[in-house]
Amino acid sequence: MLLDKPELLVRGSFDEAAPVMLSGKLVVHLQETIRVRSLKLTFNGRVDTFVSQSAGGSSAKDEHREIVSHEWVFLEPQKPPVMWGPENRSFDFDLLFQGDNPETVVTALGKIRYQLQATLERTSFHGNLVATTDVPVKRGPMPGAPWALALMESIEAAGDWNQQLDYRVSVPTRSLKDSELFHTRFELEPRTKGLKLISVGVLIKEYARYYSTSGEPLHRFARVVARNENYISPLGTCSTVPRKSDECMDLVDATSVQIPMAIPKAYSGIQYDILTDVIEIRHRIKFLIKVRDSSMLLCRVQRLISVLK
Repeated sequence: MLLDKPELLVRGSFDEAAPVMLSGKLVVHLQETIRVRSLKLTFNGRVDTFVSQSAGGSSAKDEHREIVSHEWVFLEPQKPPVMWGPENRSFDFDLLFQGDNPETVVTALGKIRYQLQATLERTSFHGNLVATTDVPVKRGPMPGAPWALALMESIEAAGDWNQQLDYRVSVPTRSLKDSELFHTRFELEPRTKGLKLISVGVLIKEYARYYSTSGEPLHRFARVVARNENYISPLGTCSTVPRKSDECMDLVDATSVQIPMAIPKAYSGIQYDILTDVIEIRHRIKFLIKVRDSSMLLCRVQRLISVLK
């Protein structure tokens, strides 16, 4: 199956999003002559939750339902079968996908997936030819909507630690894309002598909540999906290799440190933010500054901020 677009992007919330077109070609490549009874293509979307497997509750609260189903029949059942091949045959297909359908999400306890499946039915003594492909569905803001403007904002956190250290942490955007590399900048200014900068770090946590169809909370789960902690040498260079406190940077003057972070690949490593009747996914970014004060006490400065994924 050759899709005109590798994914469906729905713009706007559930109550305002317009339909989008799912379209492409089904290509049948035959290297030899075969007998064919029928050819069809189906598009299905499903919601399946398995919260009872983790929470130990009743499986009756798990959700299993079909969201959308459509079928294209390119060859009606033939009797006797027709002969095809060797050749290539191409069949166009399209479908308006409604904007109020939920986006794709794939977690251990719940899935919303859309899939195309092509079936070429052969005679009884030969196996049918079956091919499937997932169709990811994503949701973005309407142009000019407040949601779109929020995606353009940077992430900033500032404060002071025990009147000994002023800090400011920033990320260029609040919208983090899968498989993307972004940088976090730490600006530090000591207000006392004897501080050592041990490390700076950033991590992204993913929060999942699962509900029954009646809205009853069933299960919640949080996990770290990405993390990077860099240790600072006396010269101010960064490395992921741990260092002893005595081998780290003396924080004497205002210092700026920048570290990278790679976002995992969507669905296998991280989910998109999503809010449906049975699954909710949200993300937060956590900043870490590790210092040692003049009394040799090791301290951690942490800030947690919501982000849009």
